[in-house]
Amino acid sequence: MDDFLSKKFNNFVHLEQFDSACQVIQQAISLNYPSELINLWKHRLNQLEKIDRHPLDFSSETIKASINISCQIGPDLRQVFGSKIKHYYNKDNKIVNISCQITEFVFSNLDLQVGKILIPDITSRNPLDNLIAYTVNKYISDCPDVIKAVNDGFALSAVDHFLRLGFFEILDGKRSSSIHFSRDMKKRCGKMLYVVDDYYKLSDQEIDDLHSLHLGVFSADILSVNDLCIYNSIGRFRVDAETYFYQNISEVTNLCILLGNSVVTKSAIKWICDIKLADKSAIFGFANNDGVFHSAAEMSLVNLSISEVANGCIIVNSIEVLSVFNELKKYSSAYGFFHALIFRLYGSGVKFILKHEILSKRRNDVSVNATQITLDTYWSPFYWHLSDNNENKILLSSIRRDFLMTWSDYISTKNLKEGAIFDYSALCVNYDKCIVTFNPLHAVSIAILIPFKDKINLLEDCIASLVSKAENINFRIYAIDNNSCEAETFDGLSILEKKYPDQFVVFNAPGEFNYSKINNDAAAYAQEDYILFLNNDILFETDWTLSTLLKSHYFHNAIITGARLLYPSGKIQHNGIATTSLKHIAVYSPFSGLTSRANGINLASNADSHPWDYTHECSAVTAACMLIKKSDFESIGGFDEKLKVGYNDIDLCFRAKEVYPSRPIICCNEATIIHLESESRGLDNDKFRRARLDKERYSLVNRHHSIFNSPDKHLSIDNPTNDIYKALKNMLKRQHEYATPSGEAISLDKLYHKSVFVENKKDFACIFVHYDKDALITKECLHHIEKLGEYCDVYFVSSSEKLDSKPFEIQKIVPLCKQILIRENSGYDFGCWSHVIRENYNHLCSYKGVLLCNDSNWGPMGDFSDTFEKINKFASSADFFGLTSSITPSWHLQSFFILYTQSLFSSSLFKQHWFNICALKSKYDIVMNYEVQWSMCLKRLGFKGISLYGDDFSLAENCTHIHWDKLLKSNYPYLKKELVRDNPLMINLKNLPDIISSYDENWTQHILEYLSRYGKQASDLSTFLSDSHELD
Repeated sequence: MDDFLSKKFNNFVHLEQFDSACQVIQQAISLNYPSELINLWKHRLNQLEKIDRHPLDFSSETIKASINISCQIGPDLRQVFGSKIKHYYNKDNKIVNISCQITEFVFSNLDLQVGKILIPDITSRNPLDNLIAYTVNKYISDCPDVIKAVNDGFALSAVDHFLRLGFFEILDGKRSSSIHFSRDMKKRCGKMLYVVDDYYKLSDQEIDDLHSLHLGVFSADILSVNDLCIYNSIGRFRVDAETYFYQNISEVTNLCILLGNSVVTKSAIKWICDIKLADKSAIFGFANNDGVFHSAAEMSLVNLSISEVANGCIIVNSIEVLSVFNELKKYSSAYGFFHALIFRLYGSGVKFILKHEILSKRRNDVSVNATQITLDTYWSPFYWHLSDNNENKILLSSIRRDFLMTWSDYISTKNLKEGAIFDYSALCVNYDKCIVTFNPLHAVSIAILIPFKDKINLLEDCIASLVSKAENINFRIYAIDNNSCEAETFDGLSILEKKYPDQFVVFNAPGEFNYSKINNDAAAYAQEDYILFLNNDILFETDWTLSTLLKSHYFHNAIITGARLLYPSGKIQHNGIATTSLKHIAVYSPFSGLTSRANGINLASNADSHPWDYTHECSAVTAACMLIKKSDFESIGGFDEKLKVGYNDIDLCFRAKEVYPSRPIICCNEATIIHLESESRGLDNDKFRRARLDKERYSLVNRHHSIFNSPDKHLSIDNPTNDIYKALKNMLKRQHEYATPSGEAISLDKLYHKSVFVENKKDFACIFVHYDKDALITKECLHHIEKLGEYCDVYFVSSSEKLDSKPFEIQKIVPLCKQILIRENSGYDFGCWSHVIRENYNHLCSYKGVLLCNDSNWGPMGDFSDTFEKINKFASSADFFGLTSSITPSWHLQSFFILYTQSLFSSSLFKQHWFNICALKSKYDIVMNYEVQWSMCLKRLGFKGISLYGDDFSLAENCTHIHWDKLLKSNYPYLKKELVRDNPLMINLKNLPDIISSYDENWTQHILEYLSRYGKQASDLSTFLSDSHELD
């Protein structure tokens, strides 16, 4: 039974097992499923049962939210729906003129009062005679994620979502639902084909099991690799495999090919039967074995060559198999045949599409001699061992020989490609030892560059681990000394020079620590063919480590090769670098902190598996252990010396792929390498290092912006977490990830409230949020409100609770404001804005626009004339305006100043959002949900947002910090208080006194008083300002 609770509930209701359905509801409550969905289930259960259940049967907790069946639809919905219907009929040359009739029928019969939908089955020959009755309740029950999608602004309601997106996703098999299509317009069918070693060595029971009806839909045929014949499930007759594939070439037949120890799941049926595969395409997915999860990543020639990425099941057109079949006739094992089949299909241009679904399961009732791979069988081309007592020795040797044939072709293919790293084969296949090894005629040398500063014991241990291991590669160690000063260090270097006179060289690199520069200089000095960048806190634990890295580099024609690094505990420290579209994170190391898996992991073992358990392709690797050919390093341009410490290795990888797009970046997992991580320099945990690291990350994102616009293509998930196994499982189970942001309701209590005047005096309204730790209305705050009042009626709201007991302070702002509200500090600024909007919504809708701003800035430094001139200029072409925008983690306007036009402010979408603001647990949650996601929601729904000063500054970093001076020079009105008070990015502010002195307002005095109140009177900026103030 599927763990997904919605499916469990529907199944129990269908079987009239109401007690079990009730238990599902209890479980959903305990897991914090959306209250709307829980109430929907309760309502449905009460209607079907003959008894009324007591509320305590469900939970002692009260579910406050009621089922809110919103049936609002967008004004463009009919056009969008009609366009998609027309596209559906056009794409397969179906009847075209019926699309208008279908659109008219759907919207004529749409009951928005109760959420009923009557929709033609467009897959049938007579769609208007074959109608599907559906409801909003049923749609939400089938697809609980719709609740979040509506809340996030993908659609205005569940009805809108269904007709805009859901119906077509169900039609294409991208969304599960209780809707069933007839698909008789062009009836598709599918076939299953098992691949086995030798049909005649199967028992009668095994043959019956393989031929038997699967899922009540398929009876499978069997391909015997031994004689390349197909044994048909009907009549049990034999046919030549090539003839079989030829006979099954069809536009309506997909072919599911499986290893003998796999069975398909229900999720695979639609891909086999219902969905027509495009030419030159194939489908693969995840696998499961009694709870053991076998995940997948996007298909890569690297991963494909040395791991079983398809999990024993692919769905493909017969004609694609036929096109590569001649190259498969030499294989003798089912596993080798299946591996080569995928390898050949991929090489012929077939696009493998990863479906994030469990498409197959492992069979536990198949005898071990069928296809099981054991720990004796390694995917490594370079190492092979088969114990004498292995009962499957003959089978495993056959599989290994098949792998060697594929690897031999792989090497040959690499040599023929443009950009090959050698003119003749550096590798050859040793069929006697069943391994890929160096060509005896090929000889190269490696320069190992190790930067250090004192801590000679680390360097000594690192070098000892290198020279004490067996190797057949010539190498020389270049110890890059960056400002060492301890006598013990120089004594140790002298000993090393005497001990290894031909292998050890000291390269002096004085000056500031700039990792990029000192390595560039050392690389230019070295004369060897290859460069291995290595940290001094690295220890090689296994023999042949250098050889293995170089073999992997050759084998895959890599541009850069890194390695899996382990902590001393044996847990993973680095296993390749992945990117994420969350730009404030940018890059991360998947699997870090998890226990490492053996490279020859048992495919039937009790451990979850992922292609990254093996040597694999990735987006980047760390320079703590990085191999590259010297000439390639030079052609790329070396490390960027502007990135002095962090992200220079990742930047190098990204630039390498730009220069050599067809050559992969490899993370080699076939050696044991220990990384003591940052023992040499320490962790980046102080203010200065954090600021530097932030700047370097911003630089990386800005330079390679396009990379961060989508998930990492080698990992197939955009969830920057170390535990990828768990993240993928949660994604498949669809639990918790659809939960909407939850928090306490904001307080609407008024500590003080005063309406100064009623009629509108200005075209715009401004809700100005104030907070001061001492509950003061300062001079600069009065200046801010006064200048806003030149263009707006000001609604002042303060969360400084003690302000209500200071009537003298309040009286300062009465002449400047239309309304004054002092409230509890609940929900931060967004709680304040929401409170005022709820209290005054109808009246605020009468303004030309409503500005939401706060007092987190000094300003306006001059006035707002330039800002409102821009707003009026673009008023007819945009819906909301901010002063600045950011692309971290995704595009959004920064919330300290956003003006919404009347049309957007008065929309039901705006009202629904702002009336439901709640007090979330952290400031991070608030920013992500109410600043970042809100901007993206509006953008997705077609509203246009403009950054008034952001066209040149919409980058990954916070431009109000990094480019504060450039902004002010462009008539930007503000200076960020956080920049002045904390300066978290350590920005150079030496010229601030000169810049602010050019304004009429005495900003120097305002800022000095502010810094004094916040205990910053001894800061560098305070000193600069004091000195300039005295000079004035």
